[in-house]
Parts: sequence; C-alpha cells; structure tokens
Amino acid sequence: MDQKDLFLLSRTQSREFIERELGRRISTGHYSPGQRLPSERDLGNEFGVSRATIQGALSMLAESGLIVQEVNCRPVVANRPRMIEEKVRRTRNRIAVWIQPDLQDLGAAMILQGIRTATESSGYPLLVGFPRTNRSQEEQRSEVQFLKSLVDQPDVAGAIVWETCAPSFPTVYPALRDVGIPVVFVDREPPEDIEADVVTTHNRRGAMKAVSHLIRLGHRDIAMICNDEPASSVRDRIDGYRDALCAAELGFRPELLVGFAIEASDDRPNSLIESLRSLFAASPPPTAFFCVNDGIAMRVQQTLLQFGMHAPNDISVVGFDWILRTLPNGGDLTTVAQPFEAIGRIAAERLLDRITGNSAEPPRHILIEASLIVKSTTGPPPSTPASMRITRMSQ
Repeated sequence: MDQKDLFLLSRTQSREFIERELGRRISTGHYSPGQRLPSERDLGNEFGVSRATIQGALSMLAESGLIVQEVNCRPVVANRPRMIEEKVRRTRNRIAVWIQPDLQDLGAAMILQGIRTATESSGYPLLVGFPRTNRSQEEQRSEVQFLKSLVDQPDVAGAIVWETCAPSFPTVYPALRDVGIPVVFVDREPPEDIEADVVTTHNRRGAMKAVSHLIRLGHRDIAMICNDEPASSVRDRIDGYRDALCAAELGFRPELLVGFAIEASDDRPNSLIESLRSLFAASPPPTAFFCVNDGIAMRVQQTLLQFGMHAPNDISVVGFDWILRTLPNGGDLTTVAQPFEAIGRIAAERLLDRITGNSAEPPRHILIEASLIVKSTTGPPPSTPASMRITRMSQ
C-alpha cells in the first residue's frame, strides 16, 4: 500500500469517526433540534482534520437525515431525523385497539368495523384487546394491563382506546407517549391532564334532542335515570338534559335526576327499583323518563311491566345509543342513534395522520352529531295518573 492509499484510508476513517461522534452528540441532545452545528473550521480544529474531511462527514449526516444543509449556512440539527422516522415506520406496523365492553356489544362491534374500514388499505393490521368480563373493576384492570403491554411491543405504531375510566390510567399514558405511541380516544374523554385526540358523539346535543322531543309532546315533569359510571359521556348527557329543560323554561328539579349502581351488591340488590320508587314519590311525579342509555331504558321498561305499567300509555321512555337498530324496524324504543361506525372510522383516520406525520396540529375533540329515532315508547302525557306507582313496589 503506497502513501496515497494510506492517506485516503486515514481520511475515510476520520470522516466516519467524525460522523459517528456528531451523530452521538445529536442523539444525546448535546446538539438539540434546530440548533446550528459549529462551523467547519471549528470542527476541523477540534478533530484535527481538514475542512474537506468535515464536509464529507456532514454530507453523510445530511443523507441520514440527522442534519439539514443549506448553501452558505451552517448545518442545522433536524427536528425529526428522517433516518429515525423511516426506521420507526418500517418496524411499527400495527395499530392497537382497546374496545369495551366486549365484541358482542353492538356499539363496540360497529366502532371496530369503522376502524377496519379506515385501516384496511393502510397496511396496518389491528391488535384488538377487550375485557373478558363486564365487571367494572376487572374491565379497568385488563385495560391497564393491555396498554402497559404495548410499551414493550416495538411493532405498535399507535392505539385507539375506549377508556374504562380506570383510576390508574393516567400512569399508563405517559409511558405510551414516551415510546412514541400516539393515542386517539373514542366514545369518552380521557382524564383532564391527558392531551390527545378524542372522537365522540355530540352527547350533550343528542340528550337535548331527546328531552326536547318529550317537551314537544307536552311533558313538563321529565326525569333522567343514569348509571354510576364516571364517564364524560354520562356528564355530557346530564348537561344536555338540563339544557333542554332550561331552554323550555321548565327549571331543573334535582329530585328527578337519579342514578343507580349497575352492579348489584348485597346491600343494594335492586337499586333500580329504589331509584324508580324515589322518582314516583316526587310531587308532581314524572310523566317521562330520559335514560342515559338503551340498556337502562330497557331495564326500566321491564321493571315497569312487572307492575302493569306500559310505555307510552302510563309513562314515556327514551333511551340513548339505538342498540336495537339491527332488529326489524329498528325496535320500538325511542332513542338517540350514536354514529358508532363513523366514530371508529374518523378515529382511525386521525390516528393514521398522527402516525404518518401528516397532522401536526394540537389534539382535537371531534364531536359527531347524533339523530333522534322516534318509535313507539313516547307519546303525550297520560290524561290521568297511572293506576300503580313505584312507591307501592315491594322490596
């Protein structure tokens, strides 16, 4: 090997060493995004090499996307190195979905279908998790375990989450964020200190539509029956109920807003009957019920039927969700139709934009309008009081 070959080898090794060292400084934050590198002269003096060797190392850094070079300007550290971005895009190729209550639920199935519609041509297969039981504490525990597992899965690019309001969830989200997994929430908002995209029904306006329908039928004493879920969707529907009463100048009566525990316990074996009894003990008693969801509306109807009361002859009943839409004629319950499939589709589109970098705007709460489905469980108030009241129900 002659002297010229030794010189070229030495220069090549120096260039590669300088590229590695500058790359290390960028990755460790010594040179931060947007910062200009030292001049070629200063770098040459530091490493004891010619400007040509420095220029070669900088060209290699620019090709890898670590820096941005412009004519007659010192190179700038890239905000998001292309090399890292492309590597992440190649290895992260799945979207995780946490859906609840389970895949037998119509709303869950329709949201998942909307997600599939938006992702089927994207090349991102789905990793779907859901609770194995409908008991709230176990649902919350399984959600947290599922999301924690994503942190150690290098192929997960993002997640769509139907939150269960688990108290420990705020400790999971930062871990997802720190490993670069964007999250989009559906159906309900996350805790207030979490900034992320949310796609939900416009629950407040949907509730207003339901209660305003009852008011137009002539009802003036309208009760709302809720569950004990600490979800934003429940709060928003309560707000819509109050908004409709206020708009009609009827005033809000606190005794006509009741909730009951979804999961029965030894000390509260049938809190729904207790809630109905308290409503019919009010003066005057309600002539219509707005229920926070269809499941509760149907339980209310079944309980009233046991005591000879029918909707709408004795009392009108409105639900929320339209989970009976697959039945012939869509069932008989007047309800608000949640746009489940649209929620899933829009959430997936939003997440894909985040994953691919097509959207850099701040997180948004996207509200989708819901429509009122008028069926046979609502009508004008009865001309005479119902012959049997809940107050006469036995324990």
